[in-house]
Amino acid sequence: MASVKQLVRSFAEEALDDPDRKGCFVTNAAIESLPHDLEAARRVDTGIGGLEAAILGALVRAQDQGELGPDKDPRSLAHFLITFIQGIRVIAKRPDRHRLTDAVNHALSLLD
Repeated sequence: MASVKQLVRSFAEEALDDPDRKGCFVTNAAIESLPHDLEAARRVDTGIGGLEAAILGALVRAQDQGELGPDKDPRSLAHFLITFIQGIRVIAKRPDRHRLTDAVNHALSLLD
């Protein structure tokens, strides 16, 4: 569970520490090229899908180890977290430390 929480926090910190505000290739491609560019769509799906699968695997392991409650749905949480991370990447174009910190803390409270 600690690795999932750290991953989410790291995306927010990365957004805040990017002086060029260049953002993420996957997110930028999604915003700029979809839905018209099928090759970009494939690459976006691959990038997002791989990260979501890793998050899901970590959440399933956390649930198996008793770190994530049995009432929590790992797949639904993985869907939420990947969507939330992409939102962080969009906000990274004009980040606000207070906004991101509040949002990350709230999102991570769903894992408790």
